[in-house]
Amino acid sequence: MQNKYKKRNNSFHSRLLKRLLLVFIASVSIISCCNDDDIIIDPETPPEDVNTFSLGILPLINTNTFVYNFVTTEPSETLTYSFTIENSLIVESTDYLITSSYENVLLTLKDDEGNIIVSGEGLLTNQSPYDFISSGATLPTNQLIYLELKNTGTEFNNRQLNITFRNSNHTDFGRFWLEPNNPKYGSVPFSFDNEPDDKIRFEFEIEFETSRYFFEENNDFKLTLFDSEGNSVGEKLQDLISGSALAAGRYALEILNSAPYENNEGSFSFYLYPNTDVDLGEIIPPFRETRELTIFSEEPDNKIVYTFSINNFASYFIYTQENVELTLKDEDGTIIASGVSFIGNAFRDTDLSFGAQLDTQKIYQLEIIDPTGNGIEGQIDFTFRDDFETDLNLGVLNVPSDETYNFEIANGEPDHALFLSFEIESAATITVPGIENLGIYLEDSNNQVIQRALGANETISVNLTPGQYRFDIIADVTNSNPNVNIAEQLQITLTNE
Repeated sequence: MQNKYKKRNNSFHSRLLKRLLLVFIASVSIISCCNDDDIIIDPETPPEDVNTFSLGILPLINTNTFVYNFVTTEPSETLTYSFTIENSLIVESTDYLITSSYENVLLTLKDDEGNIIVSGEGLLTNQSPYDFISSGATLPTNQLIYLELKNTGTEFNNRQLNITFRNSNHTDFGRFWLEPNNPKYGSVPFSFDNEPDDKIRFEFEIEFETSRYFFEENNDFKLTLFDSEGNSVGEKLQDLISGSALAAGRYALEILNSAPYENNEGSFSFYLYPNTDVDLGEIIPPFRETRELTIFSEEPDNKIVYTFSINNFASYFIYTQENVELTLKDEDGTIIASGVSFIGNAFRDTDLSFGAQLDTQKIYQLEIIDPTGNGIEGQIDFTFRDDFETDLNLGVLNVPSDETYNFEIANGEPDHALFLSFEIESAATITVPGIENLGIYLEDSNNQVIQRALGANETISVNLTPGQYRFDIIADVTNSNPNVNIAEQLQITLTNE
């Protein structure tokens, strides 16, 4: 018995030495992860005239990670790696998952005679429930296999390749390529054939935080979702697991066959929704920004949320396309303003005033709601600034005089209005023609309206005593046209009484 042990021990050391030697020749870094006895070999740069490397013998179960570098800047350059999969008395072939951190690389597996087994860009696996992943046969153990990497992009150095070999009868594995603007959903079949513990763990990874997720199955199996530390996550309701968010990272969905003599096969469906909520951070007035707005038809609650704080008291105007509902809430959930297409707090002399200025001590949430559930593609415009920031003081006006003053009321004007202040030192008659789509209000120093001109068909003409006055010029804001961009001239004529 002792001699047998020594023989096996010597064989083990011989195989280990052989692996290290082959890795050194290949000049790549191989990292065998998933256990505490991992060995890390620092990568070395291969000779520029050599594009074929040997990875040696790669173990089962573990994930083998190494770094590859394209030597030249030729976009079609190809690297070739040869390897064999660890021989096993139990497993004669294995399922596989090969992923590249650089997506613009064409991966091709070939057998020892050069026949193509499978080819795909960025990812290869033979256990594919997805229509965008190439699939093929299992890979044999103890036979030479070639992996070609052809550069189809413009990057060349320090790219990582992960190769995993596992027996599908023991565990399934996959990867959800969840993108920031695209929900992911699909169906995954499974079988308990030859499963000793009547349990399958479907391991997967998501690269971006989700806003909602669902896992459901169509038979009498028990589902449990675990995070990378083995903690159960999600709310389980009969055959459904759901929750409000999953952080980016690795997870495992465990499927337990509670009645192995009745059911042996099934499938589960998954629905993952990207976290579309946006944190604008601290807003410093004056602030004006236009953002792209997307609400997916698959969005579970048909809304996205913008969160922000503000560092100074300010008025606001938020505008988007028609038929989109906007609700502004403070951190306590109290509704500050709500409306369709736009909200604001400073519309002067209209029926569209919704709330007070925003407080610097609070965090706000803007809910953008799709009332139809059909999805929305468009833009949203944010403006935060002092109402009076763009107001003008014309100073002391001469009597008599006839002057023309240029002014603008831009989209970013929260109150859609403009003050023009002035002073006269002697009594005078003032005459101001009206302007189309504008309301012009002449006010005294107590903000009392003296006379007004609504539109181009009316004119202000009135006698004034010495003192301070102002024009309040207000855009014609309606529910159908809340956004304005006006550049006009105001003609002011002063004559002696």
